[in-house]
Amino acid sequence: MTTRLVVMAVVVVALVVAAVVLATVPSSPNVAPVRTVSARGPALTALKAQVPAACFPHSRQAASTEPARAGSTHPLKDLAIQPSLLTVPQWTSLLDLAEAAGSNVIEVGVNWAAYEPTGPAPAHEFSSLSAFVSAVRSRGMKVRFQLFGFPSWARDAGDPSATQAQWLAPQRPDELARWSAFVGRVVSTFGTSVSFYEIWNEENLSVFWSAGPSPTSYANLLVCSYVTVKDLDPHATIVSGGLSTNDMGYLSKLYVALDRFPLAQADNHFFDVLGLHPYSSGRGPTVTGPDHVVEGEFGKVDTNFTGFVRMKALMVAEGDPDKKIYIGEYGWPVSQYPADQDNDSGAVTEEQRASWIPTAYRLAGESGDVLAMSWYVFYPSPYDTPAWALVVNPNGSTDPTTHWLETPSFKAFARVP
Repeated sequence: MTTRLVVMAVVVVALVVAAVVLATVPSSPNVAPVRTVSARGPALTALKAQVPAACFPHSRQAASTEPARAGSTHPLKDLAIQPSLLTVPQWTSLLDLAEAAGSNVIEVGVNWAAYEPTGPAPAHEFSSLSAFVSAVRSRGMKVRFQLFGFPSWARDAGDPSATQAQWLAPQRPDELARWSAFVGRVVSTFGTSVSFYEIWNEENLSVFWSAGPSPTSYANLLVCSYVTVKDLDPHATIVSGGLSTNDMGYLSKLYVALDRFPLAQADNHFFDVLGLHPYSSGRGPTVTGPDHVVEGEFGKVDTNFTGFVRMKALMVAEGDPDKKIYIGEYGWPVSQYPADQDNDSGAVTEEQRASWIPTAYRLAGESGDVLAMSWYVFYPSPYDTPAWALVVNPNGSTDPTTHWLETPSFKAFARVP
C-alpha cells in the first residue's frame, strides 16, 4: 500500500552480464511476451568472474529460454493470499474463490524474517508454503513471490533489529551476500513452480525502505537478486519492487544507478517487468490531468491511474521498449466500513468501486503495456481492513473464515476477462 512500504550503500563490485535473448513466462496463452536472460558459455564465465561469489552462489550452466508466445491484451488477473496467516481450510476457500473469479496468478509475500527468524535454512522452513504453491499450481494458476524482509541475525553490527526497523533492507556487501543466499534457497526449493519473483515492495517510500529511499541502494539489491534467480531459473520473470504511484523521478534515477553496471542495458537492466502500484486515491481510473502530477522526492510523480503510460515511455527512452508493467496493487476502500486511519482517505461507495474495476482492467489492456494487475485487496487480514477487500467475513471483522461474503466488487472482478 502507498501509505505502508539509506544511508547510501557501499557499491557492490561492478557486474558484467550475459547475452540477451527473447523469452516469455511459460504456459497460459494470456501471457504476453517478456524478455528474460539466458547466460551461457563464455558470457556466464565472465559474469561469474566479476559478481561477488555470494551473489551468485549456485554454479551451473543456464538452460536456453523458451521461444516467445503470442499473447492477449487482457492483463493477467492477480490476487494475493498469505497462507502463513491462514489454516488450510481457510486458504483453500480463498483459492476456490480466486479460481472461480478467473484469477491467473496468486501472489504470496515471502518475508525472510518470518521464514528464517534465527538463522539460515531451518529444517522444513518452506514445507507449508510448498503445500500452498502445489495447490495453486494444481488449479492451473501461476505463483508470484514477493521477496522482502531482513532478520536481525543477518544484519551487520550496529543495524537496528528487525523489531526496531522492520523494513530495513540489506545494503552492505555482507548483508547483500546473506540476502542472495536466502533468495537462492527459495529458488532452489521451488524451482519452476514460481513464475514471478518480485524484489521488495514500494522501495520509493521511507515506510518500506527504513533508511530512506535510495535508488542506488535498491539497485544493488535488485542486481544481486536478479543474478541469483537467473542462475537457478533463467525462465523466471523478475519484477522490480512495486513503486508507490507512477514515480517517474525514482524510476529515472534507478536507471542511472543500474547503468553503473557494465552491459546493464544488454541484460535487461536486471528486471524483466516493472512493478507498479498506480493508486489514484478516490479518483476513478479514467481521471487524468496535470493537476495530479506532483513533484516528489526524486522528481515528477503522476498520481493518475493511467500515468503508467508515462512510466512505459520512460522505459522506452532508457532502451527497454519491450518491457511490460506488472500492476501489483490497485484499488479503493469503500466507505461502508470503518476507516483504516489515513489509508482510507480515498473511500468510495461499493457501487462506484464495482463499476470502476472493469474500467481499470480495460484501460490497462488497451494500453498494451500491462502484463498483469493485482486487485488490492482480496480479503481482510490484520494488515488490511474489510474496507479494501473484495470478499469479507460476514461479521465485518478482519478474522479469517471459510465462509466469505462476496461483495459486488468481487463479482465485478470475476466478470473481467
